[in-house]
Amino acid sequence: MTPEFKKKLDALFNSHQLKMKRAIHPEEESALKEQKYLMEFYKMRKEVIRPVMDKILNYLESKGYPVNIEETYDVISIDNKHVDASIAIQFMHIEDLSHPVYKNPFFSVTCDKKNQEVVLNQSTLLPVKGKSGRTGPKERVQLQDINQSLIEDKIIEVLQDIF
Repeated sequence: MTPEFKKKLDALFNSHQLKMKRAIHPEEESALKEQKYLMEFYKMRKEVIRPVMDKILNYLESKGYPVNIEETYDVISIDNKHVDASIAIQFMHIEDLSHPVYKNPFFSVTCDKKNQEVVLNQSTLLPVKGKSGRTGPKERVQLQDINQSLIEDKIIEVLQDIF
């Protein structure tokens, strides 16, 4: 092997190694896409969803109605379960505040990073004898469809069912 041929072969091999390092495997590409979507959700939650919920919380509390807002982050829990990022506004049961928070009516917005969607969840179940309601995913929307009007409309739907 001549020194010139070896030099060309080394350059070709080095170029190939660099391409291989830069190549993104499908799993990594998917993870990067999910992470980007999650960051966009966090931004939307901070800039649009939370401010709308805060205004509603302040208004309802000024009328004497207890409300709670809870945010979760995309994490793996202690028991090794995936927890999606979300934000929820919970309407506390006035007659009995001792009920666990999860048993109160709520509206939540959850990031489904895998499917690149946002899930709108509602619960109108009341911890009152003789009252019924519904709970679960209401609909799926695209992140860019989230705006103040949509959040207000979905919250008013819950409030109409529980008042």
